[in-house]
Amino acid sequence: MELELINKYDLIKEDYLNGMLLEDIAIKYNYNNGAYISYIINKLDIKKRVNLWTNEQIEILNEKYPYETWDVLIDLLKPFTKNQITDKASCLKIKRLLHFWTDEEVNILKDNFNNISMKELIKLIPNKTKSAIGSKAIKLNLTIDKSWTDEEINLLKSIYSITKKKELLELLPNRSADTITVMANSLGLKKDYNNTNKDKIKKFLIDKLKEFAKELGRTPMQLEIKDNKDMPGHVTYNRYFGSYSNACIIANLVPNMCLFGKNKNVLLSKNNDICLSISELIITNYFIDNNIYYERNVLYRDLINDKRCKGKITDWILKDNIIVEFFGMPNKDYYRVKMEEKISICKDNNIKLIEIYPNDINKLDEIFKDYINKN
Repeated sequence: MELELINKYDLIKEDYLNGMLLEDIAIKYNYNNGAYISYIINKLDIKKRVNLWTNEQIEILNEKYPYETWDVLIDLLKPFTKNQITDKASCLKIKRLLHFWTDEEVNILKDNFNNISMKELIKLIPNKTKSAIGSKAIKLNLTIDKSWTDEEINLLKSIYSITKKKELLELLPNRSADTITVMANSLGLKKDYNNTNKDKIKKFLIDKLKEFAKELGRTPMQLEIKDNKDMPGHVTYNRYFGSYSNACIIANLVPNMCLFGKNKNVLLSKNNDICLSISELIITNYFIDNNIYYERNVLYRDLINDKRCKGKITDWILKDNIIVEFFGMPNKDYYRVKMEEKISICKDNNIKLIEIYPNDINKLDEIFKDYINKN
């Protein structure tokens, strides 16, 4: 094996000294990238090659550099990189003329700028880079997207200079990275990562949370935050406030921060039942508002003769011994084991079980429609 590796290194050394590109050597010998080939070259203590320009290459540079695409230039002028080609052209005072726009290219840009993505635009105008297209669009006054609201524009002005791309996408969920960049350019906004003042972003996040809470008439759950395309994600709240619960407290909302009864904030239903989460509170109040008789926290063993019942407790029990369970974390393995055991106990003992999951919180009318009509 060691002999095979030594032979491989000899071949890599030979290819390198013959002028082969590091990336091409990596592909040839099944390595991830050229950086590892560079590591091998250093390890073997091979003298770094100096790529000298031949007369033939200089002729190609003179002829092709002004108009040819970069893909073609790099292929014709191996092993030189784009930066090395640019530097050589600058020394020889050869100007790049490809940045001039033809009438056809301008028309393509005008017709498609506000209709397709930047990625698709680059395919239509392959000789232009993303930055070149953006700059040209600004000069042609194509950058104002009328679908942007005043609120979005004001937010962008407030936070663009200090906010990273990922955060911008979360704070402006209806916008793509390209449209945000274009709008920022059109507004003359610049990045300034040295500015650490995030008060404006925090105020925006809290205001949005309050608005959504007012719309729901209660504290939004994290799942509802995630599913609402007009709301920043709960990950953003975690980033700026440490947790979504902390954001709720700052917004003067009761946080949903409980897990198996470890809630520091007691949640009481309209009947003063203690609830372990906002979800349980919503369901309990739903029963109250719809005159559905229920009991809270009845032991399974008081209803079912099954050794598996042990200390298991129901969330609610309705008339005719119908059990209602809110399964809040079905994606967690340890929780799912307990959840499936309750489901199995009910099934094996012919007990009707109504299962409610986080996505069902806004579907309670649908879930209990038949029960309400029957009773």
